[in-house]
Amino acid sequence: KLKVRPPCPEMVTSAPKNGGNATRGKRMAPNEAIQGIVDQYASQSSGPESFSEAVEAFVAAVDWNEIWFRYLLGFYIALALIAFLTRNNWTAQSVLLISCLLSILCAQFLNDLAKDNWESFAGQNYFDDSGFFISAVFSGPLLVLAVIVLINMLVTMASMVVKVKKLEFQRARKARKKTKDGKKGSASKKKAKSSKPKEE
Repeated sequence: KLKVRPPCPEMVTSAPKNGGNATRGKRMAPNEAIQGIVDQYASQSSGPESFSEAVEAFVAAVDWNEIWFRYLLGFYIALALIAFLTRNNWTAQSVLLISCLLSILCAQFLNDLAKDNWESFAGQNYFDDSGFFISAVFSGPLLVLAVIVLINMLVTMASMVVKVKKLEFQRARKARKKTKDGKKGSASKKKAKSSKPKEE
């Protein structure tokens, strides 16, 4: 017989009271939603939960319409524009890379700070002790940007090395030509000197 799997208790919304209109229950925290699905599948299925299902649960649990997410998105767009406009500036790229890495190192401190003051900017507490949420929305994008900047710096360095080698080869060719021309000139002068006494 097929067993009907009951819904996850944490995801059930509150029922309307006194015949009123149905209202949405409180939105769960992302970690609670993911943990509820994991517990449900662990108890009723033999296989583990797939990564895509966990991502879907996380995305559904977060209210992406909150204003501070828009500010965060604008911050990432500004960083991406700076990285693109300064792609040929070695100093600016180095400063941007170091800034991204330092921000990632400070993620745990920012997570603790946001966990204590989440009511002032967010509708719910997304920040737990594990730092999963801040790693997904803060450290992850910064790490991607840092990798892109690092790759661009390596490509720029490689192109500079190629240019320097080309200049070295060109200078070596010019030096060889000068030495060859000098040898030819000295040989012609010797021939001219040796031919003058014979003519006399």
